[in-house]
Amino acid sequence: MKFQQIRSALSIVEFAGVRFMIDPMLAPKNTYPVFPYTCVTGEGNPTTDLPVSLESLFDVDAVIVTHLHLDHFDDTAREVLPKSLVLFAQSEEEATQLRGWGFADVRVLLEEGGEFEGVRLYKTRCEHGEGDPVTSDAYDFMGFSGKACGVVFEATESARKPENFRFYLAGDTVFCEYVEEAIAKFAPAVVAVNAAGAQFPKGHPLIMNEYDVLTLMRRHPELKVCDSQKKRDSRSSPFPRRAKRSNSRPETAEESMSERPRGRRTIVRFCQSRDSVDGNFRRMDAFPHTTRLRGALGSARLRSTLGTGSG
Repeated sequence: MKFQQIRSALSIVEFAGVRFMIDPMLAPKNTYPVFPYTCVTGEGNPTTDLPVSLESLFDVDAVIVTHLHLDHFDDTAREVLPKSLVLFAQSEEEATQLRGWGFADVRVLLEEGGEFEGVRLYKTRCEHGEGDPVTSDAYDFMGFSGKACGVVFEATESARKPENFRFYLAGDTVFCEYVEEAIAKFAPAVVAVNAAGAQFPKGHPLIMNEYDVLTLMRRHPELKVCDSQKKRDSRSSPFPRRAKRSNSRPETAEESMSERPRGRRTIVRFCQSRDSVDGNFRRMDAFPHTTRLRGALGSARLRSTLGTGSG
């Protein structure tokens, strides 16, 4: 499989030979205002420009929309995505909304799973602030839904390419019982989390931060955890950062499960440049062993701790 983060939650997942676009927020930098009642860390949303052309993103078999918040499906996506693309929505309500915007083939993710091109997709639950009465009240006041979902990917016998493990895209969630339930039920080998520590309103977490990830790794040392630390918007916690370079490119990680060391906790963090590595990880000193991996598609920072270490 390949996991390629483009910007924020926008990613490309290639699993069993099928390419999925995840959560397309496609507008140029600062198109939208900052989110209210949050820790403001930028002048607007998105906080960076896309590092690739829009057209290059359309070479996919399907699009998965985990929920319809602006930073996961925006007005630009609604306008420019080819209407013939297959879209997956978290509910019939959101599928109806997507169909109303002209998308011809919108399907609903199911907890019991559904097959697409040899890949079975399972919907998983998220805690995206809906269980927090303060955040729930803020959602109601702003006219937002607090529902979001994750997805587990599993290859079937008819898959284009074999994959002998499951991949869990946790989505917009804090670490909670829903995450534990998904791990227990599906036993994934690789988990991708959104862990920028976004808050709404200020002080009320919407997604994981570094301590959620640390707990996840301590409880499940067998997992490979891909942390999309660049998932930053104007709601993110104001951790110290350095300015990103303008010539940054998207990055990719290929998971080779046959080479995965046993008895270790591994976290892969995707970064745009060396400067952003130093800035984004200043608060992650709990992971002492660090190796920088470089390649044509960018750099990744690999942090791993022994399964019995202090983590």
